[in-house]
Amino acid sequence: MLTRLVLLLLLAGSLTARAQSADGVTLTPVSPALSPLSVPFSLLAPGSGQFLRGESRAGGTMLAWSSVLLGAAFGGAFFMAGTGASDVSTAVGPPLGIIGLGGFLSLGIADAVGTFSDGQLAVPAETAWDAWNATWRGGVSTLVAPRAGQPGSVGVTAFGAWRNERFLVAAELTNIASTLDGWGQAGGGVKLVGYSSQVPRAGLWLESSLRHELASRVGFDGTRWRTQLVSVLPMGVFAPRFGRVTSILRLGLDPTWVRYRERGVTGFELPLSGGFEVRTGLTDWLRGHVGYEHARDGLVGGSSIGFLGSFHAGMEVALPGDLVWDVRVVTGTPVAFFTSLEWRAR
Repeated sequence: MLTRLVLLLLLAGSLTARAQSADGVTLTPVSPALSPLSVPFSLLAPGSGQFLRGESRAGGTMLAWSSVLLGAAFGGAFFMAGTGASDVSTAVGPPLGIIGLGGFLSLGIADAVGTFSDGQLAVPAETAWDAWNATWRGGVSTLVAPRAGQPGSVGVTAFGAWRNERFLVAAELTNIASTLDGWGQAGGGVKLVGYSSQVPRAGLWLESSLRHELASRVGFDGTRWRTQLVSVLPMGVFAPRFGRVTSILRLGLDPTWVRYRERGVTGFELPLSGGFEVRTGLTDWLRGHVGYEHARDGLVGGSSIGFLGSFHAGMEVALPGDLVWDVRVVTGTPVAFFTSLEWRAR
């Protein structure tokens, strides 16, 4: 029941979109010359682009649901502020914010893309090399997080993953070069609900991973068991003109055990983790992505994620030989720069 509710909240606007007008005549996309005017309005008021192209029914539905989603996000924030960030409010506010902002941004980008699309292809060819849709992935990534007046953090990660239409297996090994500490992580997942036979890997996944981290510089090590529900929604499943947009939503818990070696004491925490990401193909070889992560990427706060989480944005470029180059900027505490080169294959 919860799965269906989240799905409807995220894409209810797209479910009622139509590629044709009421009299059965296919509506033509808006000229790209109007993009400087229409795109900002689509992001601020999802559905305005559909009104512009004559899709009043889809535009009205998207506008209504985006208002509900934005209201949920602000409602969660006000609830936390009004209760002084109590235990109850922190358990309610962040999930509402993740779902609300994730859904609102997804509808806004889908509206902007659909305004200029002819809607001939629900699942574009460039989706084949997207990270969530690849059978095999493997590569190396680097994160640089400079700190004012300090050496900063440089992390190098080697990772690999295999995914079919039902199961996922993944592993990674990270080293923080400035301290020689790091972590190893392994896990997997299973698809609980499929959204479309056209895109078998799209759906609601249950993913879990176990990570052990060594932090010798401060005298402790720890183990984290992350378990999340992950929803992967290619919006072209619901309306062909939104085909280049994919919405990814994550929500779960991170049970964490920390061992302070010098004192022989073990501590336990149960933080919430989650976030959202919207990915859209710009061309057959270029993809943009933007998102938010509410989690820790380290036992002492990590190299880029602060108390309120972090936002990220970047580009992926498809290279010859099934290689993909990803570059992104992470705005957290502090600002970090991330790049990776990986191999993805179907």
